[in-house]
Amino acid sequence: MGIPGLSSWLTKPENYPDIIIPCEEDAQNASHSVKFDNLYLDMNEIIYLLIGSDSSSPIQKEENEIIQSVFLSIDRIFSIVRPQKLLYMALDGVAPMAKMNDLRKGRFLHFKKQENKCFDTNLIKPGTPFMSKLSNCLQDYIRYRMNTDPAWRSIKVILSNANVPGEGEHKIMDYIRQ
Repeated sequence: MGIPGLSSWLTKPENYPDIIIPCEEDAQNASHSVKFDNLYLDMNEIIYLLIGSDSSSPIQKEENEIIQSVFLSIDRIFSIVRPQKLLYMALDGVAPMAKMNDLRKGRFLHFKKQENKCFDTNLIKPGTPFMSKLSNCLQDYIRYRMNTDPAWRSIKVILSNANVPGEGEHKIMDYIRQ
């Protein structure tokens, strides 16, 4: 869910003028001298962007297509940032009870509005078969990347899946605070 207004506040030139830097996707042509130690990914945010849940015309995709798109997104972000020490990926886990009641109400209203055959965003929740499949596929994907890509082999990779309680961004902040 994030913090409303945080992104726009951070990117205001008067607050942090150097927070956004241009980056090259192609590692061979990378011209920026900034090195990043860590890359933290809120995986649910990536999934929602891929299925177009915020747009007026959501993208119609099957589960396997979404999972493949998640892998491609991770690869793209990784190639841009090129973390030197850590890649931390967090899927939303079970939320606290007070938050669950709010989420449940929102999901019910969303489901009633959903008339087309787009991917049901209610499946992007802890305990669903889709999230279990995604977690398993992400573990396989990480293993594959660690075995085939030297850039992945040289860093620590952590996946906090949907079985670990807490929202993705909270898990990331908890890890940073450790």
